[in-house]
Amino acid sequence: MVDNDLDDYYYNYGKPYVPITRETGPWILIAVGTYSISCILLLPVLVRIGRRRIEARLRNSGYDDGSSIDSNPADKTAEMDKTAEDGEHLMSKESSTLADGDAVRTGKAKIASGECIEVVHGDGIQTQTRRAKKLRPSRSEHSASHKSAYSAISSTGTSLGLGSMMGDMCYSSTRSRGKRSSNISREMAMADYMARLSNANYATSTVSGYSARLKKAPASEMSEQNIAKSVAEAETAAEAEKYHDEQVGEQFKMNLGGRGIAKYYRFLVSMATWDFETKEILKLAAPLIISSVTYEVFDAISTALVSLYLGTEALQAYIVSNLLIGLSDTFIDGVGYALNTVCSHAIGMDNHKLAGQYVQIGGVIYGIFAIPCMGVWWFVMGDCIRLFGMSEAVVEEGVRYTRIVIFHYLVSGIFEGYTVLLEINGQAVPGTIFDIIMSFADMASTWLLLALVDDVDLYWIGLSQFLVALFSLFLFTAISVYKGWLDPFLEGLTKTFALKNTAAVKALLNTAIPLSCSNLISYGEWEALTFFAAALGPKEVAAWGLFEAVWGLMEGASSGATEAGSIRLATHLGRGNVNSAKLCTWKCLFLSTSLGIFETSILFICGNDISTWFTDDKFLQDIMNGMLPVVGIGNILMVFGMVSWSLVGAQGRYKLATTINALVSFALTIPLAAIFCVGMKLTLDALVGAVVIGYSTVGLCLAYVLFVSDWEHISTTIRQLHAVEEESSSDEEEDE
Repeated sequence: MVDNDLDDYYYNYGKPYVPITRETGPWILIAVGTYSISCILLLPVLVRIGRRRIEARLRNSGYDDGSSIDSNPADKTAEMDKTAEDGEHLMSKESSTLADGDAVRTGKAKIASGECIEVVHGDGIQTQTRRAKKLRPSRSEHSASHKSAYSAISSTGTSLGLGSMMGDMCYSSTRSRGKRSSNISREMAMADYMARLSNANYATSTVSGYSARLKKAPASEMSEQNIAKSVAEAETAAEAEKYHDEQVGEQFKMNLGGRGIAKYYRFLVSMATWDFETKEILKLAAPLIISSVTYEVFDAISTALVSLYLGTEALQAYIVSNLLIGLSDTFIDGVGYALNTVCSHAIGMDNHKLAGQYVQIGGVIYGIFAIPCMGVWWFVMGDCIRLFGMSEAVVEEGVRYTRIVIFHYLVSGIFEGYTVLLEINGQAVPGTIFDIIMSFADMASTWLLLALVDDVDLYWIGLSQFLVALFSLFLFTAISVYKGWLDPFLEGLTKTFALKNTAAVKALLNTAIPLSCSNLISYGEWEALTFFAAALGPKEVAAWGLFEAVWGLMEGASSGATEAGSIRLATHLGRGNVNSAKLCTWKCLFLSTSLGIFETSILFICGNDISTWFTDDKFLQDIMNGMLPVVGIGNILMVFGMVSWSLVGAQGRYKLATTINALVSFALTIPLAAIFCVGMKLTLDALVGAVVIGYSTVGLCLAYVLFVSDWEHISTTIRQLHAVEEESSSDEEEDE
């Protein structure tokens, strides 16, 4: 756009009273950054207040804090004796299981002789220790067994975040006491357990795997011996998992023991440690991040193709139509997001049937709300587009595009419903591969239509998107059934009428309603911000839509990490692993914030070249280039706020998270946006600043909620809730 066009533009829509230039822009950036840093500095003060409440509660319940961990040596010795007895009990069960001749799948333990057990670790490390029950060792052999177990625990304990410190603790404690056979059994149990946990697949599927294997085993294999063996294996795995959770709790006590800033430094270092929980989070997050980023990349490419091939008017119709349809779809998608939480709780309790029922209930609820919304947009989309001040040509093209793309949204919502089960149950990688293929096919069909077909418009683009989504739904369903990925859930998914399980319906609705309201508030806030952008002019609406694509690209990576963290946390709470749940929470916050900083670095490296990828309009490029610095800062705070919100929701407290989000949105973000855009007539930089201030405030409040959470009570409540739902489902089957 040349200077004369700019003069005409400002004459028609008004010139900003306070234009953000090279002189004024840094000051706005400094103001937003100062506010955000103030929120971050305020968090330790609030956490200290909440921590005092937690310490008082723990003292009242008889659980001392880390500062007095060594205050009573007698109690500590008694506790170690109890731990040794537990280890001997665990090892005796494991010995009876190994005697059947079957190797443990991940630890691959085997009986080498009558006196020795050889444990072959997942990484090839071998540890040989003498069986305590058959041969009492001499003093030299006893010392050697200590060192052998110490080296095994030190080498494999790193995967659990315990490392050599845990090995030192076991070595020193066993040397100071005389129960040698118990100590050796305990060391053998710990070494074998940690060796098996070095394989990531064992930790996520052991407990549920044995019961699933029993359910679908042929009748010939259902002998009493096999059943007893599988039950013993499941009990051993459950005890081992519980023992690991206790060790994580001891690690927390040691890191947070004492006073001063040193304990916070130790806590931060422990969060950055490459341990078992970190590997599990990243193993689940990696495919989800790749899937989300791929979807956002191809979506951004599709937006850029529409802008480059069809022009600004088609871009405006494309952006506004998707924005309005997304408003209702985001509200309905609360059901799909709720499935992440409730299905994780159910699978964590080894209740695959209930998880399948949740998906069936979610699909029915989604259809009940989605079909009426489709009818509403069919008739009122034109009037809604006119509210943005668009021309009649834009309105007409937007209506034609809407009447076909609404079916694409419906099919995509149904498709995402049962893929939640696959992500939680360990098939995230195949789902990611298929998501990449589907997103690429969607983008490729748009590109081919625009490049090869004359006189193509948005209607044909919407039709291609719908056909790709429909084909993908049938293809992936067929693959999932053929591979048997849905077998554990088919009983609840297809063989029951899940709506009769009123307890499950209530649990899903209690989670989905506040989650849908929160999504509606967040998306409605974005739409309100679009109206404020429209107050500055139609060009600003197009620039805001392009900016949404850029921010969505960064949000895609963080949303994958957010979803992985919430699934992992919900699974821990469903299993009752309170200490592991806390460790998962802090690691998710640390890893996601680090990811946000990395994304911002990439954004700043690309710089002004980003705008040229989306449009060749000089005026739109200038607007986007001016927003990049504030967007970079906002992305870091946005990631922290998103992860905090998701983790609070994984606790089953979406009502609290929604309330905080709504208060900040209506009391802070929207009023600031109105003042900046309508009152002061600033440019879009200030609108982004209002969003950044809102995200930083939400992140502060929700992080405080996480720090002062009563994890024991939350886990107990979740387990009791799903136990009631399982009983309700069983009663209904008996009635039938």
